[in-house]
Amino acid sequence: MTLGNNINNIKTLVILIPHEGHHQEGEENESLFLDKHFVPNNAAINTGTTVLWFNGDVGHERTVDVKDAQRNPVFNKGAIIVSQPSKSFTFNNPGSFNYQADGDPGVTMTGSITVENIHMPVSRSTSSNTTINSSSLDTIGVIMVLTQDIDTYVKQIIDAGIIVEFT
Repeated sequence: MTLGNNINNIKTLVILIPHEGHHQEGEENESLFLDKHFVPNNAAINTGTTVLWFNGDVGHERTVDVKDAQRNPVFNKGAIIVSQPSKSFTFNNPGSFNYQADGDPGVTMTGSITVENIHMPVSRSTSSNTTINSSSLDTIGVIMVLTQDIDTYVKQIIDAGIIVEFT
């Protein structure tokens, strides 16, 4: 995901820590339905963009640690409970940043953010039936829901005044 400065009023990126689809009761092995631990897993943003992480991983608290290219700690605001965002962090300096969260025992979830002055617009889905006025965008993020419940969730999101770009 790349947020360009031609849509320079996008101030916030929400990174999702998705529910990875744990095993059902009685199953011996976990069936993970998602290969990425963060959505987006890698992002390129403009300087001055604020980022926060939203914990959608049901039943798990997460802590996100962000480090710069020299592995110096940059951000950690403690545990993120389920269905809640982390404290926000504004990336004011260009550079490469890696972040991670501990998952189940032995699982380390990782992602990266590149911060620079980007000179290209955000690509939009051509399949969307919603017209977006870029001058009104403030926050961009992703949410994942069970397919069988998608109509209910989309209605709730739209009723809250949030634009659904595509499903």
